[in-house]
Amino acid sequence: MYKIIPSDRPHHLLHNFDKYSVVGVYKVEKRDTSDICCCSPVSVCYRGRWRYCFIVALVFAAYLSIFTVMSYVRMSNEDAVKDLNGIDVAVGGMSFPGRNAAGVAFRQQIAIRLRKTPDCQKLSFASTLQPVTALASFPGSGNTWVRHLIQQATGIYTGSIYKDQGLLKHGFPGENWQNGSVIGIKTHEWGPKNLKLYTRAVLLVRNPFDSMLAEFNRQFGGHIGFAGVDKFHQANGKLWDKFVKGKSEAWLLFHLDWLDFEGDLYILYYSRLKDNLREELVNLTNFFGVSLSPKILDCVVKNSMGRFKREKHDLPFDPFTAKMLADVKAIKVLVEAKIQKRTNATLPFVL
Repeated sequence: MYKIIPSDRPHHLLHNFDKYSVVGVYKVEKRDTSDICCCSPVSVCYRGRWRYCFIVALVFAAYLSIFTVMSYVRMSNEDAVKDLNGIDVAVGGMSFPGRNAAGVAFRQQIAIRLRKTPDCQKLSFASTLQPVTALASFPGSGNTWVRHLIQQATGIYTGSIYKDQGLLKHGFPGENWQNGSVIGIKTHEWGPKNLKLYTRAVLLVRNPFDSMLAEFNRQFGGHIGFAGVDKFHQANGKLWDKFVKGKSEAWLLFHLDWLDFEGDLYILYYSRLKDNLREELVNLTNFFGVSLSPKILDCVVKNSMGRFKREKHDLPFDPFTAKMLADVKAIKVLVEAKIQKRTNATLPFVL
């Protein structure tokens, strides 16, 4: 057996190698203590006790292996969702932070959905500058879904006046691009100053009841989640009531402004897009001046849901009170009349 003893002499001055071996600034003295076995890294185990040291080392190695595997699994779970940056998802109005077990599981499902959506053709920025085109819609009208459809049908990225990190990293590299290198630019803004930025526009119009519900879900449930029932009843319903009042006025002003747009305006109806996607896609790509092959059209229709379209979700009650219904219907009628005038339709239009 050996005993490690601090040396008060520099190791290069130790010469009695029969008695000592040099280890750094320590000296190792031989001892006849066969009953002691110390398995520390700097000790030497007596050969009669090597089996005990081996067992200890084996247990330690097993523990280390298990710990490493568990750490890897945890990091993999977090890596599967950490790039969602900005994509808030929730169920029942409960937000799930990344380190919450339920949140990780749910976000992993979303990550799988993101990976499963194929591209129908190679996507890129426009090879030749396009007219600066607005993809104008009121929040909750399905703008992100329409961007997915346009990109897949034309092969050209869409842009946005916003910079949503989640969209930027998952299917929309043109996010925050606002020029002719993208085929259309997402905007929820209105007013003369904003309309003058574009030479042509696609105006996406959705029933105000549906768009307000969708926007409420987005604000309290994320891009593809849903607001919990408790949110509609929060503060005795005052939260929802205030939301509807504010959005009703904004919905009216937004559409009245864009229906006066002086450039080329293509009105895209969300309801028609859902009911007759194939025909609407052909008409939309014609407006952009892009030919759509039957093969690509079939692919877009097949993979129409995309990565961020919220699935249908029915509430167990009608969130709109009688007064809300009357007020929203009133603004809806005004916009329908404006659409009829803009399109020179002979029959009244109903959203």
